[in-house]
Amino acid sequence: MTYSVHLKREKKNFIAHRGLLHGPDEELENHPEVIMRALEEGFGVEFDLNYVDGVWVLGHDKPQYQVPFSFIRNLVYVGGDVNGYPRARLNFHRVFIHLKDMKTVEAFHSLTKDELESNLSPNARYQYNWFYHVNDQMTITSGGVPWVHPYANYVPAGSAWVVPIELQNAESMSNRTVWGKPDYYCVDHTRQLWEHVNDYMSLPSLADFN
Repeated sequence: MTYSVHLKREKKNFIAHRGLLHGPDEELENHPEVIMRALEEGFGVEFDLNYVDGVWVLGHDKPQYQVPFSFIRNLVYVGGDVNGYPRARLNFHRVFIHLKDMKTVEAFHSLTKDELESNLSPNARYQYNWFYHVNDQMTITSGGVPWVHPYANYVPAGSAWVVPIELQNAESMSNRTVWGKPDYYCVDHTRQLWEHVNDYMSLPSLADFN
């Protein structure tokens, strides 16, 4: 069993797809508490965001969980000033926001532009790491991270790859050709895969695989 030397082992490099830690689950995906739990455990997180009839709603195939925008803001920022507005950058490259349609992109961009022009958050334009795509092999997040489709022809170094569910197992992770050189792995079996990588890579024989 040979691990790629490029396979990251830090929790932050494993992105909980739709907040999930234990595999696909339509009942739990994109739930606010699930998203928060993944971050609290130290993982990165990706979630789906919609703007519907003037409100922000989490959900992939359909809007499911209405949240105030402060929920999204507080996932990324921590602390606050005298007005209670969060300022300190915390999770910029741990929170990946998938905007689900062009109207959501428009509303999101407009809101962050307004924040930028206010006195509350001078860096608002850069606090959110978001992206939008349909079937593109790759798109670039607002934070400059290449976000790669599960079945792209090639996974470039430094990217975030949405790993196909059928590859999310120990055997597939041992194949350097399959897993390539991304910086981030967006997976549903987040905790299991991270624990497997760390358990294996902590063995004394690790040098044998370099």
